Amino acid sequence: METKNKKNAFITNDIEIINFDSEAVRRYEFTKKELDPAEYENFNSFEEWLPNYEGDAKTKEGKEKARRQYMETFREWADENLSYEELNEIPLMNALYYFPSCVSFSESDRQKVAGNTTLLYDTELEQWAIGMTGGGMDLSPKLLATFINLEKGIPENIALSIRANYSAGIDTKKHLENCLIVADAFKAKGKQLIARGESLKK
Repeated sequence: METKNKKNAFITNDIEIINFDSEAVRRYEFTKKELDPAEYENFNSFEEWLPNYEGDAKTKEGKEKARRQYMETFREWADENLSYEELNEIPLMNALYYFPSCVSFSESDRQKVAGNTTLLYDTELEQWAIGMTGGGMDLSPKLLATFINLEKGIPENIALSIRANYSAGIDTKKHLENCLIVADAFKAKGKQLIARGESLKK
């Protein structure tokens, strides 16, 4: 059975695994972490900050504008007071999956990655890569979800490691959908290999 998912999913060997250079983290442009002001005792809550707001926060629209300014103020505070590691999604695992240099992404693509994974840019190699921000267990289903969402190819080693009965924190239904996508990608790859084999017989 083929999935109705229209994502551009294909198996590739063009995604290269290169070690993360933890001694030169500034060579990478990382995804910024989604920070919650409530987790920082040294920063006022929205309710504590609101009396100092100069705008009108009495209407729903006004309060939403105030909250946006509050978050901007928090981000400025975070940039001044938190460490580089606290601000950015820095890989914990050594291996980074590098896309070919011809592949590019936009900032909005950073929102497409699954939990425990990050999309980053290597300014030295001038290439985009996927890294793991969580470890200690097999998180290949999350890597798979990220590669499927980005639609630039699925590394063969990731595709071969996937099991339908192991979702690693991905919603079970979504993981099974991803498994069907991989199955269809393998079928397409198989047809290509068969066609290539037949062409050698002529």
